Amino acid sequence: MSTTRPERARTTLSWGLLDQIVASGSTFLFIVIVATNVSALELGAVAFVFELYLLSVFVARGVSGDPLTSRFSGADEAKLKGAVRAATTTTLVIGIGLGLLLAIASLFADDPLRDILLIGAVALPGLTLQDFVRSALIVQGRVRSTFLNDTFWAVTQVLAMVIAIAIDPVAQTIFAAWASTGCVAALIGLVQLRSGVARPRAVRGWLRETRDIWPYYLADNMVFQVSSLLLVVLVSATAGLAATAGFRVAMTVYAPLSLIARGLITVSVSMLARIRDNPVEVRRRAMLISTVLTPLAFIWGLLSLLIPTSAGKTLFGESWLEAEPLVFLACFVCASGLFATGVSVGLRALSAGRHTLAGRMAVSIGASIAAAIGGALGEERGLFLGLAIFFPVQVLVWWLLLNHAARTTEEQIASGASLDVE
Repeated sequence: MSTTRPERARTTLSWGLLDQIVASGSTFLFIVIVATNVSALELGAVAFVFELYLLSVFVARGVSGDPLTSRFSGADEAKLKGAVRAATTTTLVIGIGLGLLLAIASLFADDPLRDILLIGAVALPGLTLQDFVRSALIVQGRVRSTFLNDTFWAVTQVLAMVIAIAIDPVAQTIFAAWASTGCVAALIGLVQLRSGVARPRAVRGWLRETRDIWPYYLADNMVFQVSSLLLVVLVSATAGLAATAGFRVAMTVYAPLSLIARGLITVSVSMLARIRDNPVEVRRRAMLISTVLTPLAFIWGLLSLLIPTSAGKTLFGESWLEAEPLVFLACFVCASGLFATGVSVGLRALSAGRHTLAGRMAVSIGASIAAAIGGALGEERGLFLGLAIFFPVQVLVWWLLLNHAARTTEEQIASGASLDVE
């Protein structure tokens, strides 16, 4: 019996969610294993380089993975294979370039940061490639292969780190074990893609072919990262480091919902991009994602009120005392992110890079101003109140941008213009 389209969609979403659970869970285990086996200084060095790794991944996604998903989902096999080859090479070049920057930075650092930066420099091309493989396999419609690749890395990294701890329980060996298994997973991913790697000159062709969208996706990713960091800085500046820990714990309570959103976004963009010649349907499905996800934040927030103080302290230590008064208010921050997830899926499926960046800039600047005013008036609680008051504005901005992008695409179709250019 043939599989119907709704059944295929449910299967794809299920594998995408499972993959994100594995990827996020393995990251959590990595942090726990490092934290329980090394000194605070070594943990700080690993955490610093890990943030640089995440930043590198977002850069590579913006230039390679996101344009591939947005532009080539549903393309014919020959065109898709060429696009994957070019995007793969671009990812490797970005990884090598950023790796060189890490190597240069290591010259000005002391141990253990110097050694960990060097390990990161060597491994960064493979680590960025492993993340790209996820997007490429999803575009090819092979989400289960993505799950298998991430599961392989999850299992081997734990085994490798256990062996590293038995040999020499220092941050350098543990980090090297984690990074090296990621590189092996990347090589396996290349085999899974079955498209190979293009010559370096393909990078120029890729950047030229997708020049109408990749600068916007890159800027969007960077603004997202910077705005998240800015909230932490605002809390620290207005209320101190203890309050910063409380802020982080309060947001961590909503991590499962963020995990669901991340599991949906890449898979959903690929699915909706296949029907971007029907922008009304893309808009409808994107809003459906937003309207289904957003209420979950408020339900989760109400449930968080039932967490006993003793249970919170068991999970998060004394920081829970700072976080407890903030947890419900944090649901507005989570709700904003969940609503933006659905809209972003629609905008990226329509290759509306300008709209995506405009929305991210508008809500980031507005949220930062609201948070700063709230923080100045009432420290961390005031900061969350400011973000809660700004929540309806964010919803309105994203909704208007999605409607405008859908209308623009409809006009392009009516005029006979190509949908490859925004």
